[in-house]
Amino acid sequence: MMPKWIFALAIFIVAALGALAAKLAERKGGRLMALAEAFVAGGLLNAALVHLLADNIGTLDEVMMPKNGEGEPFPLAPLLCGLGALMTHFVEGIAEPLMERMADRSPAISGQVVGHKAPMPSVASTNSNSDKEQNQEQQPIGRQLPFQQTEVRLNCAGPLLLLALTFHSLMEGTSLGASQADRTMDIFLPIIAHKGMAAFTLGINWGSLGWYALAMLVFSLVSPVGVLVGTTAEGSVAASILLSLSAGTFLYIGLVETMPGVRKPWLPSMLGRAAQMGVCTAGFAAMGTLALWA
Repeated sequence: MMPKWIFALAIFIVAALGALAAKLAERKGGRLMALAEAFVAGGLLNAALVHLLADNIGTLDEVMMPKNGEGEPFPLAPLLCGLGALMTHFVEGIAEPLMERMADRSPAISGQVVGHKAPMPSVASTNSNSDKEQNQEQQPIGRQLPFQQTEVRLNCAGPLLLLALTFHSLMEGTSLGASQADRTMDIFLPIIAHKGMAAFTLGINWGSLGWYALAMLVFSLVSPVGVLVGTTAEGSVAASILLSLSAGTFLYIGLVETMPGVRKPWLPSMLGRAAQMGVCTAGFAAMGTLALWA
């Protein structure tokens, strides 16, 4: 059996590649970015319901079972999942206005003022075709490409997702580090299979926020650190509570922040919309497939 530090190194490399892929998708922009976000949305929904929530219902049901052993346990895990979604929404509601006020004081970026559409230069009032074409070119970008946002939306979806994924990755790493030799590969395969997708998801949601490289480095290192520490936290009640709350964060970001047609716009054509639906379903199915080994 290979030493566990090799498994930790492999996890780090896959996470770094996922972060790089997200950055490349962001630079391409347009339709590629819209499809990437749709794929991520499907993956987040499945991760919230099938991985995080389902994995912790049993542990919390045992805790909430009536002492006399009769009746059904209180559904604490779904309750915490809902609270996690509400907390994410409330934190965004508080943080966004503060961040936008700070952004309004900063200079314009790429011809746009944060939170506002870029001013359109004045054009001479004529009826010539050349003037009409020039006027069309100077229209806000959103009128030409509905699938591109014309405002820089500042929110804390990226940092919140970083916290949720960091804790989840730490728990994965500790479980791998504390595993017996004959179980190491069984735990390693599902971790390595979705680590790249998780890094890609985080990178897409981080967007234009600063310190991208540092955030991705922190996330990439969490699982290897957990492997080296090898604690026995997995399966504890505290871990199940935090992971159930994280499921709510995943659910909210998947349904609100990255789902096409909510905050992220649909692509302009029916074919584009069908493509978004397809890749969203593919992301859901890809993450669901991992549950066969997790």
